[in-house]
Amino acid sequence: MKKLYKIGEISKIKHVTIKALRFYDRVGLLKPAHVDPETGYRYYSSEQLFQVEMILYLRRLNVSVAEIKFLFEHSELPAWNEAFETLQAAMEEKLVSLQQDVLKLRMFQHHISSIEKIQDIDGFYLRRIEERKILSVPCTSPPSSAEAVSQFQGMYQVIARENQVTTYQSGSLFSCEFPYQELVRKEIFLDINSVNRKPPISSKILPAGTYLCLNHKHSDFENNSAYEDVAATLLQFIRKRHLKPLLFLEKEAFLDFIGYTRPLTSFLVLLSEDRIPDDIPLVL
Repeated sequence: MKKLYKIGEISKIKHVTIKALRFYDRVGLLKPAHVDPETGYRYYSSEQLFQVEMILYLRRLNVSVAEIKFLFEHSELPAWNEAFETLQAAMEEKLVSLQQDVLKLRMFQHHISSIEKIQDIDGFYLRRIEERKILSVPCTSPPSSAEAVSQFQGMYQVIARENQVTTYQSGSLFSCEFPYQELVRKEIFLDINSVNRKPPISSKILPAGTYLCLNHKHSDFENNSAYEDVAATLLQFIRKRHLKPLLFLEKEAFLDFIGYTRPLTSFLVLLSEDRIPDDIPLVL
């Protein structure tokens, strides 16, 4: 005689509630192998242990009870194979989404940690920065201008469409030729990253290297004399120290999403490795 299990035993073995087993019986998904006519006790066969395991597995994957019942009633292999293919595709899509979320959390953490290190620094400092991907568009206007705001909105749409990740760190790229008298804004950008996806065609790489940095805590970019003074100080320092700049950019510490109200923008200048000043502090 085959061994039969009481409903309480099934509940303990498979970590499923008695209430759930009774519900599966009531809707016809998992009928007991035997019901005692006198006591009404439900008994399940050892084969049904595997059915319970499959039900619990499919429910964890958000397969409905009705769909599971259909599969059990139409137990042909092609039906199960098709169901598993559909589940696999849905799980892989969810996995990519979760990976994107984890990546974005890491980017936020890195961004906030970076701000904590530099927010109170006055004067010049150096940072060794890793290679970064950005999405950029041509724009000669300050980031707060109507033109730039419209361009940023367009980039947000591209980021969403291309399944990229951004922490909304924005900035500008400048041209500045020798003898380094004036910064000319050429492009604005947003940081991006992705999981197993190619970046948009219009993306660029900001190279890794040692950057000369100078903060300015002014949120109004337009007609801002203080902002212009900081830019002039930066260029004067480069000329005086005979540095060899390879790239000029400006990056805004955007933290409005957490109510952070201390605006902080930094000029960053990629320096040639043979012209790194040794008397400027390095911030790790």
